[in-house]
Amino acid sequence: MKEFDYIRGPAEVLDFILELMDVDGRVTEKRDGEVVRIDVEVEDDEERLVGERFETMESLQYILGVMQAVAGEDGQVYLDVNGRRTKRDRGVEEMAQELMDEVYDFGEPVRSKRLLPSERRVIHRVAEADGKVRTFSIGDGLRKVVVIEPTEE
Repeated sequence: MKEFDYIRGPAEVLDFILELMDVDGRVTEKRDGEVVRIDVEVEDDEERLVGERFETMESLQYILGVMQAVAGEDGQVYLDVNGRRTKRDRGVEEMAQELMDEVYDFGEPVRSKRLLPSERRVIHRVAEADGKVRTFSIGDGLRKVVVIEPTEE
């Protein structure tokens, strides 16, 4: 038996948080292998849930991930509000490809702008799928820089 049996998953936790925030939204949860995708649809409170630079959504995602771990459940939580993260991730994927193109063209490492953890994960994932470059993050605090460099062949 788990220590926290009252936790029934990230969607239920988020429903409770939205209730505390007095936000009316529809929460759905989908599991795809190791990823737990939580989608929220709201009409009036999108900016409150996303935040000016995605910080609120990142914080909510972090809380849900911690609650998932405390409950003894596996999987990475991925939170999206009205499709905003999906749209942003597409832009980050494009940026990753442009940075990798610079590495291919000049053979030198390049640096991204300062990025949130979920944005850095997108760049690491795109680079890993490519296989011709390697990545690592540098810096302190929440926003860090991703360095993309050619692999030695």
